[in-house]
Amino acid sequence: MRTSLFYLALTAASTVLAAPVSTELTKDNSITLILGDPFRGEPYTKLISATNFDEVPLETETSFKSAEVRLGKDIKDKIISCELITDVRDWKVIGGRDGEWVHEFLAENDAKPWKFQSANIAKIRCKPRLPMLVQSKVPADAPPSVVARLINPAGKIAREFKSGDKKAKFVVESEEDLMRAEFEIQGIFGCQVQDAAGGQIVAAMNKAQNMVSKMTLEIAAGKRVHQIVCDPSFTKLEVDW
Repeated sequence: MRTSLFYLALTAASTVLAAPVSTELTKDNSITLILGDPFRGEPYTKLISATNFDEVPLETETSFKSAEVRLGKDIKDKIISCELITDVRDWKVIGGRDGEWVHEFLAENDAKPWKFQSANIAKIRCKPRLPMLVQSKVPADAPPSVVARLINPAGKIAREFKSGDKKAKFVVESEEDLMRAEFEIQGIFGCQVQDAAGGQIVAAMNKAQNMVSKMTLEIAAGKRVHQIVCDPSFTKLEVDW
């Protein structure tokens, strides 16, 4: 009887040991932050949870000058943008890559490091598909212009509008679902994506005459875009960017 019980226990243990490892445990969903300074030697590395990375404190009191975020190969949504927050008044670090200066940077493997002036970083804040803002310098006397694109769920351009004036109105003759709006605004004015009642869905604004701002804004599911209106008076809008 004891032999039979021992045999059953051994068989059960063998079954457990032979069971395949869950694929969820073997997936690479890691997000790794790398902060560096060319004069400080070894970079600071922090592993961030892929399921809860809205805001992560950093255990370092050293200043840095560059940042990289590496994404695991099994992360489904590769569009992840991050902000670095200083230890003074929760200020966002402004940094740049390829001549474009922004408050946040996209997490991209094999991309150039995101560089900024020396700063003590207290925490990193990341979100998938944050509204994106990229700014590039232009001459101060550059004429105003706007390019507006509406993107469908397939990632294709559903509508594109252009104007060389601060004041413009584009009527959207489409009932299809739209996923996001993209703007390129040169000049000090704002643009509002509106529903049929004239209500704001999303809005974008450029605040500097010597900058062109490129913005990507998410359109909430179920929202129907009726028109896009641009106007200099929109500089006081509650904007997404």
